[in-house]
Amino acid sequence: MRKDVYHTSWTGENFERLYDFFKNGVNTKRASGFGQGHGFYVWCSLKKAFKHFIWHKKYFDIKGFPMILKFGVDINSSDWDLDYEVSSKMLVTYFMKHWDKISRIPNNVVKDGNGEYVVFSESESNHNLWGRDFIRFKTTKGKVDLMADEQPSTHEAVLTANLFKYLMTHDVLGLNMEREEIRLFEKGEALKYMGRRRLAPDKIFFRVKHRWFTNNNIERAKLFPPDVVALLKRL
Repeated sequence: MRKDVYHTSWTGENFERLYDFFKNGVNTKRASGFGQGHGFYVWCSLKKAFKHFIWHKKYFDIKGFPMILKFGVDINSSDWDLDYEVSSKMLVTYFMKHWDKISRIPNNVVKDGNGEYVVFSESESNHNLWGRDFIRFKTTKGKVDLMADEQPSTHEAVLTANLFKYLMTHDVLGLNMEREEIRLFEKGEALKYMGRRRLAPDKIFFRVKHRWFTNNNIERAKLFPPDVVALLKRL
């Protein structure tokens, strides 16, 4: 599946981050995913990337100019995964759709990578609480409710990832799970790249003095040195 994805970053005070993208491509070890694992995290729409830029501006001391890198990539299940923190709401809805089969997991137990057992209670798991859909997990740390309309915590996102990965490796739903995974990748708002192949951007957006420019017209900003402009023109 071919898809355009977007990554929010900044150039660096001396354009060092921009140079690094050109020289080395993406770095799958840079972001730890707050418990999801290392990977290069991307948004699946330019609109979402713009919103993330606003979040970056609020919480980070941005050095240089904000930038959004666009990549045209081939999505496959071996190199890509969902960003589970962003995709958790979508997956809760997916789990509820297939709950009749998920609830038949032997002993209702799934073991995660940390050795913690996540237990699903069939009688409590498919609920509508005050008009809100949710799935309840019972874990060694207590009860965790995953709401279909609420951004999850890091721990909740990891639980979601564990259940989805279990479904990918066990014949629970009776479906072609590789095809299901790609279908969810297509619907997802954010993904994680874990592959070894070098990815290079094919377009870059820059925020300069409250205006957006691209690598095609960045010379109009009059703040980028000639060697950087020449580099960007080669995209």
